[in-house]
Amino acid sequence: MTGELERVVGRSGPLLLDFDGPICRVFAGYPAAAVADRVREVAIRYGEAVPAEIADTGDPLKVLYWSATLDRLDVVSSMEQELASAELHAIETAEETPGVRALIRAASSTGRPVAVVSNNSAPAIQSFLDSRSLAESVSAVAGRPWGRPDQMKPHPHLLFEAIRDLGSKPDECVFVGDSMTDIEAGRAAGVRVVAFANRPSKIERFRAASPDALVTSMGSVADAVH
Repeated sequence: MTGELERVVGRSGPLLLDFDGPICRVFAGYPAAAVADRVREVAIRYGEAVPAEIADTGDPLKVLYWSATLDRLDVVSSMEQELASAELHAIETAEETPGVRALIRAASSTGRPVAVVSNNSAPAIQSFLDSRSLAESVSAVAGRPWGRPDQMKPHPHLLFEAIRDLGSKPDECVFVGDSMTDIEAGRAAGVRVVAFANRPSKIERFRAASPDALVTSMGSVADAVH
């Protein structure tokens, strides 16, 4: 695994990182399920019928992604505002992922630009980076586009945005993500993908998706960058 990771990272330039997982646990102190309830309630207040799979999920991003099917800009915008507000609150108690600080420093010391590519909102991402003194080491932030949940990952839009902002090309970049949607988005964008299995239950599922490399810690990515 180590040799495979070093080959993938060693052949790449810019480093693209997902936010929730690889960089921090956004909802460590403010449960994601409570946020999902808040976002769902907006749709209900507008009279929208919430399907069972959305009514049962504790993932607020999944709830927002569903809003793209409503064809109602007023509802989508209100749900977006609710989630963005909750994310800024959650960032106050977000927990930094072990090893990510070393990774960002390693990238900086080796001249590799870093971009954050996330379905979370850009203001929440920037707030976290500022509060942890990481902002100066991050060259670009591609957060979800306001009112366009259809362009969230697994759509490659955000990856293309980050790559453009870095003045790079897809085949020069490596993307580290911790979900199947990250792997799918990376494949669609044409970048190398490192799957971060931050829970044992993800390992076999990620392996079956054939990422370019699979890791269980961000520290190992930092070592490979060095």
